Amino acid sequence: MARTLSALVLALAGVLATASAATAATLVVTSAADGGPGSLRAALAAAGVGDTVAFAADVQDATIALSSPIAIARDVTIEGRGDARPGPTLTGATTLLTIDAGATVAVTGLRIADATAPDAAAVDDWVSRGADAGANVVENRGMLVLAGLQIVGNAAGAGGDNASGAGAGGGGSVVANAGTLVVVRTLVSGNRGGDGGSSTSRGGGGGGGGVIASTGSATIADSALLDNAGGDGGAGGLGGGGGGGGAVLISTGALTVANSTVAGSVAGVGGATSGGRSGTAGGGGGGGFGAGGGGQTDPGGTGFFGDGGDAVYRAGAIGAAGGGGAGADGGDA
Repeated sequence: MARTLSALVLALAGVLATASAATAATLVVTSAADGGPGSLRAALAAAGVGDTVAFAADVQDATIALSSPIAIARDVTIEGRGDARPGPTLTGATTLLTIDAGATVAVTGLRIADATAPDAAAVDDWVSRGADAGANVVENRGMLVLAGLQIVGNAAGAGGDNASGAGAGGGGSVVANAGTLVVVRTLVSGNRGGDGGSSTSRGGGGGGGGVIASTGSATIADSALLDNAGGDGGAGGLGGGGGGGGAVLISTGALTVANSTVAGSVAGVGGATSGGRSGTAGGGGGGGFGAGGGGQTDPGGTGFFGDGGDAVYRAGAIGAAGGGGAGADGGDA
């Protein structure tokens, strides 16, 4: 079953390489610079539908540090090293890649390592809206296939604090999926979701982010998810504290996992609260898979191998979504 699924996933990734064979081109990255001639940014801007972006031999071991996101709006393959070792490393203090709705993108044989997505700004907003969520490292709204990657040592941005009545922002995620995500033969290790922002007045604390957050469809096959950590929930004012993020957070949507290992996962700690008419402390999310939320008497995720916990976390493997105290996602006063 797992081998069949992997074969289907790899065949799907191969569709991009053979699509529009008569007109598709291969663009070669010859520079590890952030931009300019020969750069990854320039190659992706020039790529047409069905094109492949590959890397010259002297760039295969390079680190490409991005200063701003690269947006991909058309079907394209980014092809790293073809052997067992990953190719170039993408990093930066920014969101690295954004996949637009309607685009189908395959990324193979790269490292995404040591990136730090930005924290959201603090606000003082009494009624209109809450603070923004922290930034993600990779954002997908289309279809994204990640095959043969190493996604290691990355940190998502923290949610914004809010000094007034509306809620604080939730933490970001390393990979945020609102479309269709396929992860195959990939190592996801040592990553951390963003912490939720805190509310010092009436609002709820922001929920902690997960390493992979999906509101769409996600498939994980033949992969290892090791030693990842969910972000901690932010403290609430009179609203509830934010729920701690699961180490791999699947918030909603369909999830398929086959022939993969989840180990060493640590859920985020639920945020505290000063109490009030709807205030409850947030529970920790499920250690491996699971959302945050939940109050002190409503644990934030029951896992096959442990709970998310009350205001303290316990490591787990695959946890269900938590119950959700008021303000767990930074909304309710």
